[in-house]
Amino acid sequence: MLRCKTADRLMSQLEKLEAADVEYHTQIVLCRDLNDGAELDRSIQDIVIGVFAVAVLAFLCFRLIMRVIAGIREGFARRQQGRDQKEMDFWDQVETLKEDNKRKPKRKILHQAKEFFSPEEQIRKSCRRLIEKAELGEDAHDLIKGETIREKLTRLFPEKEKEGKELASLYEKARYAADRCSHQEAKRARELSQQLAP
Repeated sequence: MLRCKTADRLMSQLEKLEAADVEYHTQIVLCRDLNDGAELDRSIQDIVIGVFAVAVLAFLCFRLIMRVIAGIREGFARRQQGRDQKEMDFWDQVETLKEDNKRKPKRKILHQAKEFFSPEEQIRKSCRRLIEKAELGEDAHDLIKGETIREKLTRLFPEKEKEGKELASLYEKARYAADRCSHQEAKRARELSQQLAP
């Protein structure tokens, strides 16, 4: 076409460029009685097939990446469950030591630990961990930003509304009330978190 002897082999030449990872741009110059009609139909069909192949490849890559991300999230969630159990065991041990300590003369180290890990902080941490763990299982588009703790617990655990409300009340007291929380309330928050855990 237009004095080009290899014009009929254009698609094979473009395939060679594509195989060599060379970026190229194409356009169709329509010439009456030279490349219209059946030749134009064939050119458009070749371009559409090429674009479709790229779109399918891009979609498959996207799905693969999403599967890898899901696998990584599940791995982190399993590791976090093990850490949460160790943390619960730690707090139970601290409570036991605290009860033993009440009967004995006060020790400075346990007094400092009490201040560092206040019941308020324990309650807030139990609640945050529960919500983080529950939201890992949801699709990203289901997460609602700007919710209060009470709204999140109601949405995440509709079948355990009573426990959710009790935990939300403990969290709100720990976060906003002027009164201090007791270690019994911190222990109850941990128990509620375990009951609500997915």
